[in-house]
Amino acid sequence: MLKFSLVVPYRNRDVEVAKRCISSLINQSIFQNNNIPVEAEIFFIDYGSDIEKSSELEKFCQETDLITYIYTETRGKFWCKPEALNLALNKATGDYFITIDVDMIHLPNFLEEISHYVEQNTLLHYQCYYLPSNFDYTNYLNTLQNTDVTSLDESSKTSALGIFAVKTSELKHIGGFDEYFRMWGIEDKDIHYRLSRNLDVKWFPLEKSPVFHQWHPVSNNPLAQPKGWEKTVIDHYHNKYDKPELLIHKKTNGEKSGKLYKREERPALHIFENGNLKSNFNFEFPIEKAYSSFISQFMKLEKNEPLILNQSFSLIDENATSKAAKGVRKINTLLEKVKVSYRMTELLKHTYGNIDFYQVRDFLFYFIVDFEDFIEDYYYEQENGTNGNPEKITLILFKK
Repeated sequence: MLKFSLVVPYRNRDVEVAKRCISSLINQSIFQNNNIPVEAEIFFIDYGSDIEKSSELEKFCQETDLITYIYTETRGKFWCKPEALNLALNKATGDYFITIDVDMIHLPNFLEEISHYVEQNTLLHYQCYYLPSNFDYTNYLNTLQNTDVTSLDESSKTSALGIFAVKTSELKHIGGFDEYFRMWGIEDKDIHYRLSRNLDVKWFPLEKSPVFHQWHPVSNNPLAQPKGWEKTVIDHYHNKYDKPELLIHKKTNGEKSGKLYKREERPALHIFENGNLKSNFNFEFPIEKAYSSFISQFMKLEKNEPLILNQSFSLIDENATSKAAKGVRKINTLLEKVKVSYRMTELLKHTYGNIDFYQVRDFLFYFIVDFEDFIEDYYYEQENGTNGNPEKITLILFKK
């Protein structure tokens, strides 16, 4: 009998969106009709969501024996979709591996229909239709089965490279998903390229069983990810064209891909949860010297000795209501009257060498990426100030 392994990677997304995705999978016709020669296992991989969300989703998944809910304790680590997918790949027992985005809804006949199109030497992609923001999810599975899809926008093939069905053995043969891609990456394009080198690429006829994408707000904040990271991952991807032997980012620290993290293996998380966050390092001006000092202090760490950063990076916000802010506004007004080009906040930054939040955040991100083979564990968190902008960084590091 043909068997599928489905995987849904997740972290801190809208819980109701995730529940609708899960419900559409457990309501597949293959689970209702024993005459359909198809079976499936479903992995919901929770990559370190906040406890409130993870508890609710774990309870929801436990209402059926069709879902294997796996929580990997990665709180405080950067989002890495490939690692979540590899975790499921390590446990997969199906003939074919199917990737599912958590904001998708599949009609009940999806697995039954796609079973007719999967083949040994084929990479089978599928597209989706975009639901509008005002879609009514009341009794949505029945509603969607009768929806006129011609009124909906269809995803492009380029945007659908990350959702596919492929022989599980083929995916394992190429080493799984490349875990270099984290936060924002082009892991979808990467896995498509590496699989399509040896497989025929085909597209599932969407009219057989339409798939629907649930509307959600899109983040277009250019500061949401480290400066230059987009170019870095694109360069990493294109290196595989120039160096065919470099098919995947290999860790040199002995860890296999798709690691399942346990709470007892996270000393940095333990310190954060205990609230013992007294800094033993702070970034000071000049910033270049601080970078060097940070690396030096990390490399000198003894086993079980943490490096703790718990620092705010902000000047007085002249738009705030504090006495200090009112004072800054008065001084700025005076400076404008005497036609001084600098404002008070700019003078403070120039005179005292203000350390910029984004400078430090980006440095720490690239440090963690470049020094991952030396890091036993880390916990990273950033907080917003009263003006809604990020201004505080907490980082706990342990060296191997």
